[in-house]
Amino acid sequence: LTLALVAFMRLRLLRESKLLVPVAVCMALNFAFVAVATTVSPNEFLTDELFPTISGWCAALVILPEFNRTSDATTPALPSFGTRHVVALVAVAFIILAVTHQLAVGRFAIISDEATYLAQSRWISPGHLTWEVDPAISRFFLMRKIDYLNGHLYVMYPPGWPALLALFRMGGLEWWSNVILGTASVAMMWFVGKRIGGEFVGFIAALLLGCSQYFLNYHAGYMSHGATMAALLAATWLLLSAEAAHGWKRVAWWVIAGALLTYVVTVRPLT
Repeated sequence: LTLALVAFMRLRLLRESKLLVPVAVCMALNFAFVAVATTVSPNEFLTDELFPTISGWCAALVILPEFNRTSDATTPALPSFGTRHVVALVAVAFIILAVTHQLAVGRFAIISDEATYLAQSRWISPGHLTWEVDPAISRFFLMRKIDYLNGHLYVMYPPGWPALLALFRMGGLEWWSNVILGTASVAMMWFVGKRIGGEFVGFIAALLLGCSQYFLNYHAGYMSHGATMAALLAATWLLLSAEAAHGWKRVAWWVIAGALLTYVVTVRPLT
């Protein structure tokens, strides 16, 4: 209903700008893809295909007039968001992430990925990435994604995220790990948006990220997506900031950004 209303409101603009046919074709192809995807995963149709598609087209049609402006004089002044607004947004994001995490997993690890990450984080210590176990009892510790070889238990994942989980655990913050990383991602999204388009763009970008069902889903538990997102956003901000920096400061931003991107590879090398 919302998409139909927005499309009707933009109908005149689409006709005048000769975008009606291209937009209609793209929309038809997009929803055709959704229909095909539904046959593959019908149980996840609403959350994985339909809702994101409708939301994306609503947003696209809403911002379409911005690409049709010919004079800066016709551009309205954007609202101003100060530091207190951003701090409030980050605080709300922290609360929402903490509540979501508590409702989703509580004191447990729900899926095998989380259990594997948590187990590996307990094995990691200086000079060790595996756990030495007596062969007589090793079979009691085997599960999906964990194997036993030469007296040691191994997992299928690289050590980047378990190592960071181990640091959180050492600080007594294991339960809060993805809550903290998610909050940091919302803050970093504001910095990135501000650097690209100003405070208003940064605030809206951070707000949209905090409202994303995917964002909340992958931060509710102990999955590795939170570490990946936080590191990538931080690296993005550093690379953008390096453009305006000079001398050793620019080099430092590049080196730190490169280190963060390297860390991302140790967390999720394929995705």
